[in-house]
Amino acid sequence: MAKVLRTFRDAPSGRVVNPGDEIHPTPGRHEELAEQGLVEPPGAGAKAAEPPVNKMAEPPVNKAVTAPAEPEKRGPGRPPVRR
Repeated sequence: MAKVLRTFRDAPSGRVVNPGDEIHPTPGRHEELAEQGLVEPPGAGAKAAEPPVNKMAEPPVNKAVTAPAEPEKRGPGRPPVRR
């Protein structure tokens, strides 16, 4: 499988391929297209990056809750009568 770098018409299939498409050329055809700069060179696969490091410190276990409690939600209409 080869990833296309530039737009060109693929002769065997007769279709126009765009950058980012993947085609399945024979090994000889793959080298020929790579020399012309149309596809990635053979053996050039996607390199996986390492996951990012989380630099934030963990919150302490005994930290007090600072967010206020949510008020009681009421439905639409008049407020209740207090007696």
